[in-house]
Amino acid sequence: MDNELIRVLYVEDDPLDVVVLDENLQNSSDFEHKYCITHAKDLFTGLALLQEEAFDVVLLDMNLPEGAGEKNI
Repeated sequence: MDNELIRVLYVEDDPLDVVVLDENLQNSSDFEHKYCITHAKDLFTGLALLQEEAFDVVLLDMNLPEGAGEKNI
């Protein structure tokens, strides 16, 4: 997986959290991989993106307007 692009789907209703994640990845000396973050502002948009594209990892906010907790998974 050396130097492969890691595709991340981040389902998060707070845009500031997306900026914080991106900045943390950019500033981390432990994280050497290239990455692409796709932001979905709600659960329904995230589900639609999952049907259209392939992602390596999904980061899911557990408290979204559409629901909270394990039912989001």
